[in-house]
Amino acid sequence: MDPPLPPRRTLLLLGIDIEATGGNLNTNCPYALASVIIDGRTNVPIASFLQLCRPYDDQQWDPQTRKHFLEETSPDWQAVVTKVLQDPRAPTPEKMVANWYHWLNETLYALDYSPRTHNLLPIVDTTLFDKSMVGCYLPECCRGMDYLVGEFNPWHDLRSFYAGLARVDLASGRYTAKQLFDIILSQNPKLNMATTKDEAFIGEYWQHGVPHDHNPLNDVKCILPEFNKLRMLLNLSL
Repeated sequence: MDPPLPPRRTLLLLGIDIEATGGNLNTNCPYALASVIIDGRTNVPIASFLQLCRPYDDQQWDPQTRKHFLEETSPDWQAVVTKVLQDPRAPTPEKMVANWYHWLNETLYALDYSPRTHNLLPIVDTTLFDKSMVGCYLPECCRGMDYLVGEFNPWHDLRSFYAGLARVDLASGRYTAKQLFDIILSQNPKLNMATTKDEAFIGEYWQHGVPHDHNPLNDVKCILPEFNKLRMLLNLSL
C-alpha cells in the first residue's frame, strides 16, 4: 500500500511593486511601495499594503524618469505623489520599508505561516529593480531580501520568467513584463482565448479594468492575476 501523500501546502503569492525617482540606488530613491498577498489556489486577495515616502534632498529625480512619470501616470496619482514629496512630515524611505516589513510579518503571523505548511512566492515584474530598491532600506531585523521571514524564499522575476516562456532573448531589446506577456498570448492562441473569455477567474474580488498606470497598488493588482492565470492555464505547479 502506497504511503499517504503529504497535505498540499497553502500557496501564497506576494506581489511587490516600487515606484522611484530613478534607477540609480545611490542618487535616486523609492517614493511608493505596494504589496498584495493572494491565495494562489483561489486568487482571493488576503491583504494589501500601500505607502508613500519623501526622498532625501540629495535623491533627486532622474530627468527621463520624471518625464516618464508626467507622461504615463494619471493626474490623480501625480497629485498624490507631489503632495507627499513636498511634505516634510512624510515618512523616510527607511520608515516606509520598515512599515512594509512589519505589515508582511504581521500578515504572515495572522495566517499561521510556516514554510512547512505554506509556499510563499514573492513576485516582481522587473529583474533587479524592485528587489534592490527595497533591499537598500530594509530594517536591521531582516537578514536580507532572501530571508523575508527567516527562511530562504527565491523571488520570481516575471520579466525573466515571461521571456523564457516567450523564447525571447532579453539582450535583443528592452521588453517590459507586460510586453512579454502579450507575446506569450500571441504565440499561443488557445491561451489568449482562455485569458480573454474566462472573466470568472478574476471574480468578484478584483476590480475589472484596473489600470497598469504606475500607481504601484494598481500595478500589483495587474501583475498578480495575470501571472496566476497563466500559471493555471499552463498547469505549472508551485
